Amino acid sequence: MRRSPYDDWPNVRRFHGTPRPAEFDGNDYDRADRTRVALVLGIVSLLFGPLGICAWMVGTDCLKAIRDGKMDPAGESLARAGRLLGIIALCMFAVKVTTLAALFTFVFEWPW
Repeated sequence: MRRSPYDDWPNVRRFHGTPRPAEFDGNDYDRADRTRVALVLGIVSLLFGPLGICAWMVGTDCLKAIRDGKMDPAGESLARAGRLLGIIALCMFAVKVTTLAALFTFVFEWPW
C-alpha cells in the first residue's frame, strides 16, 4: 500500500485527547439573558433618542419572557430599568423634535 506524505504527521487526538461533553452552565431557562442589553440600550438611548424604541421593545420582550418562565427572574429589574429609560429617551426625543420644528417654523417664517 502506498503511503501518504501526511502519514508521518502527528495525530491531533493524541495531543488533545477526546472531546469532552459540554458542561452545564447552570441555566435552566430557554432563552438567553438579554436584560443587560435592554439596560445598555436604555442608557445609550438617552444620548441617541431613536434607540429608545429598541430599548423599549427589548425590555418588554424580556419582561414577557420572565413572566412566562423562559428567562431568569433575577434580571427583571434590569429589564424594567432599560424599558423605562427607553420610554423616557423617546419622550425627550419627541419633545426635542417638536421644539425644533416649532422654532424653525416661527423663526424663519416660511413663505407659504
